[in-house]
Amino acid sequence: MQPETSVIRERVNEIFGSNFTVRKAFSSDKYEIVHGGKTCLDFEFMDEDPTDDKQMPFIKLENRTKPRILKVSGVFKCQGDERNGASLMRLIDRLAESIPFVEYITLMDASNIMICDISISLAQLKILTTGQSWYNHFGYKTKSHDANVAHNEVIINTSVDDVMRKRLMCKNLIETTGKKLFPELSTTMTVREYVQAVLDSVRQFPENCTPDQREKASFLNTLIFQVGWMNDLQYINWDLIKRVERGPMTMASSASSAQGHGGTKRSAKRKRSRSAKRKRSRINKRKRSRINKRINKRSITRSATKTP
Repeated sequence: MQPETSVIRERVNEIFGSNFTVRKAFSSDKYEIVHGGKTCLDFEFMDEDPTDDKQMPFIKLENRTKPRILKVSGVFKCQGDERNGASLMRLIDRLAESIPFVEYITLMDASNIMICDISISLAQLKILTTGQSWYNHFGYKTKSHDANVAHNEVIINTSVDDVMRKRLMCKNLIETTGKKLFPELSTTMTVREYVQAVLDSVRQFPENCTPDQREKASFLNTLIFQVGWMNDLQYINWDLIKRVERGPMTMASSASSAQGHGGTKRSAKRKRSRSAKRKRSRINKRKRSRINKRINKRSITRSATKTP
């Protein structure tokens, strides 16, 4: 087993072993994190660059001989506060920070929420209500992130009336379904305010929805598509990337862990060097002791000879 594989395995089990079941692929560094028979996380450690150079030119990989990329294939909400989406993302950060040779975390944003059994894009919803996607808030970005945020800020701060004047399909949706289901909402509101108000009214719906609740959830799903992607909302959801940041304490802990699993050649060489120095010191000490004994013995003999 390679030292890096051993470090990875121990760190994964240390961070996830107490609250989850850890499953590892036999012939690779792929892991599945499970709870109650349900998959919570899928990830793997890679040593090649999986990104498009044109899309990710800001990636500067320092070590091309070790599994330096943690690629997250899936994040799925599991039961319990310690297993919700935000908690899982924090655990991913802890894992990456604890492995000294991991430099980046990558993932694809396919996040969604379920309301009345209707799958709603969490990326679109978060961008329309906050300006950034859910993963963006955790530091996962693309090279065009800043430009996209600036572009989308204009859209979400536009009034719904202005969008309706430009987008006929959006106008038909809001004037018919929107005003019937949410008559209290004014179209003078901004896109951000309008979408947030609809979300606030449906987010607490139970799993077994009434037909009226389901219709409202369906309206939200169509609304974010019409005022989002159909209105030129910008977001690249593949190969989001985050550089692993480590504080002094984390770096020291990670280095100590790596040395505990065989360390580097330089580490082993330093250990041998220190051992050799201690051995030479003991030999020299014994030599000095023997010499001092001889000197003392001669001094005693001379003193005895001179005594009257």
